[in-house]
Amino acid sequence: MLVLLLIAAAWQPVIDEDGIVVEARSVNDSSWEELRAIGETKASPEVLIDVIWGMSSLADKPPNVKLRRVVREGRDEKVLYEQLEVPMISNRDYTIWNRRLADAQTRVYQVLFDTKNEWGPPPASGFVRMPLIRGSVTVEPSASGGSVVTYIVLGDPGGALPAWIGKRASRKAALEWMQHKFKLAAVKAR
Repeated sequence: MLVLLLIAAAWQPVIDEDGIVVEARSVNDSSWEELRAIGETKASPEVLIDVIWGMSSLADKPPNVKLRRVVREGRDEKVLYEQLEVPMISNRDYTIWNRRLADAQTRVYQVLFDTKNEWGPPPASGFVRMPLIRGSVTVEPSASGGSVVTYIVLGDPGGALPAWIGKRASRKAALEWMQHKFKLAAVKAR
């Protein structure tokens, strides 16, 4: 355990907006950074995990998702193919595996995700294939009766994108992902 603490870089806050804190840390042998967004919402953990897991619905997609197709779906596992519209750079696509874990007793829920481009279609014409998106979303009860959400992601957008541009866009995307999920949860909780 001590070795892992010495190897992992410390989280550094990079955005603090709408009660959501986005932090970044460097990753060994990568020009990309791992991001962690943490926020609290009044919605229950059950509402939040339903919103997060319901991501195969096109109605609930974030604004930058141009296309979302379910490749495979089970009760607690799904594979999605997505195309993203990205301003000022080439659009991106990827296939991603998602696994849902739940502990109803503690009301802690988690979604793990990882790129599985080999499980989806070949790269679309006019899109750059993202080689890496990996992370997790953890939803747990807050002391105030709502939920605390922790979103951790490491992504490589692929292509010849300079890291300084990609980092700025990734940080903003992490914040917007949380804001979008919180907004959907607030509507669903009504």
